[in-house]
Amino acid sequence: MRWYYGGYFFLCCNALHTRSGVMGSNPSTFATGYSYARLGYTTAFDAAVAPLGARHAHEEFHDTPVIDKGFFVLMGNNEFILRCLKAGEAEKLRHFAAWLLGAAKGYAIKLVNPGGVEVWKGTGRNVARIDDVVEDFGVTPRQIIVGLAQVAMDLGLPHPVHIHANNLGLAGNWETTLETMKALEGRRAHLTHVQFHSYGGEPGGRLSSRVADLVEYVVALLTALGWTSRPRSRSVLAVSADRSTFSASTLARVRCSSSR
Repeated sequence: MRWYYGGYFFLCCNALHTRSGVMGSNPSTFATGYSYARLGYTTAFDAAVAPLGARHAHEEFHDTPVIDKGFFVLMGNNEFILRCLKAGEAEKLRHFAAWLLGAAKGYAIKLVNPGGVEVWKGTGRNVARIDDVVEDFGVTPRQIIVGLAQVAMDLGLPHPVHIHANNLGLAGNWETTLETMKALEGRRAHLTHVQFHSYGGEPGGRLSSRVADLVEYVVALLTALGWTSRPRSRSVLAVSADRSTFSASTLARVRCSSSR
């Protein structure tokens, strides 16, 4: 049984294994599991969990019924990882990332504003380009992106590095997104919520859509890699080029990979 009150629904204990719960901006664990199941989902992932928060995340997962679940571990601004990148210690970086995933019991590597968060912690500023240097570590977002994308491939993870690119929501950030794609040089990656990373315009100015430019790059890359679905992809994306949410969502499902 369920009923609605004030816009939120409450689940009543109508069977042996059901529990009550509330929705809203911070839904309880049982309501979360039931709601995903009602929508037809069987699996859900928390896309950004800090290693120190892993234990609590697992506690909530344990209390969330019905669905399978997991999370991605934040690594893009981890100090030890930045030190490894600066020193060029690729093997140590790979071992540490593997240990961190195992210790946190995570599923994949997540980057959020790689390098930018570390700059903000020290100076209150941010990085503007992927080749800006992260102070105190002497590395760039490009090195972080490439290094951890390679680690995910070397470890054979089931999900590629999950990238929340730099300059989220800012006018002109499509260039940052394009440079991030190019920096990968064929390495597997998942670029998340690309619709918010596909804006034209000048910083601080009016937003415009540059999705079509990013789609053209992806189509060209897939063609170079031998994908045969190019005509269909081009027609679908061209029709929706002015609707950035739809276009970029389609783009976000494309993995820049050297293998199918």
